[in-house]
Amino acid sequence: MTNYPYYIAVRYSAGQLIKYRFGVANGKKFKTWADCASAIRKMYERIPRTKEEQILILEYTNQYESKIIDVCMGDDWRSVGAPVKLDD
Repeated sequence: MTNYPYYIAVRYSAGQLIKYRFGVANGKKFKTWADCASAIRKMYERIPRTKEEQILILEYTNQYESKIIDVCMGDDWRSVGAPVKLDD
């Protein structure tokens, strides 16, 4: 049984989200945002070329429900706020 929420890191490349494996066959689910961010920073140290990739941290709140929490590219980390509905 999966416990929600959990966080994963994905690479945004050519319009596709590609899951980072972090040495685990099916990908790595993190219990907290901080654990996921720490894993990304460690990856930056081990594989410096990953600093040039656009990495997204996704928060899964249900089986098919997720949202982007952060957009990371090297030292530039941007938090994504709650979506705002624009009036027509």
